[in-house]
Amino acid sequence: MKERGIDAGRIGAIALAVLAAGVSVLLGVHYRQLDAELTSQRQVFAQAKNGGAVAIANRLALPPNRRLAVCNDSSSNTTISSVAAVYIGQSGKPEIYSGANEQWRTWSVPARSRLALGATDWDGSALFYAMNVSNADKSQLLAGVSDDLRSGFIRLPAEGPRQSN
Repeated sequence: MKERGIDAGRIGAIALAVLAAGVSVLLGVHYRQLDAELTSQRQVFAQAKNGGAVAIANRLALPPNRRLAVCNDSSSNTTISSVAAVYIGQSGKPEIYSGANEQWRTWSVPARSRLALGATDWDGSALFYAMNVSNADKSQLLAGVSDDLRSGFIRLPAEGPRQSN
């Protein structure tokens, strides 16, 4: 059956091709909408996840950086060595100071005086600290957190640990 030179089979094929193209366009538009919604939901999820992490971090907040300073109340000079400190750097990230990086730098604290610790690459800030304190041929490890520095300094022990015979 021919109508004006075009047979019904060709008309059907053309109609089917136009219908397939239309469905293809609709599916493409729908895919783009779903992809945009998925991207949006991923961003919402990431923000919620980060917000949750921030909330947890705020509940588990670290103490603030405080300047590591010591007070020697004893009648003899005291030597501080092997200092290590964890502090929040200018980048906002935790950093570590180690006296080992400066050939085991030592500080001498005269009798009945105070001294703020620091180095070329460290301003003396500390969240956590550890140091070796030597006085009259005795030494001991002193370690703590920045909350120990609320008074502005750490009081050094007057004597080292007692030797057992």
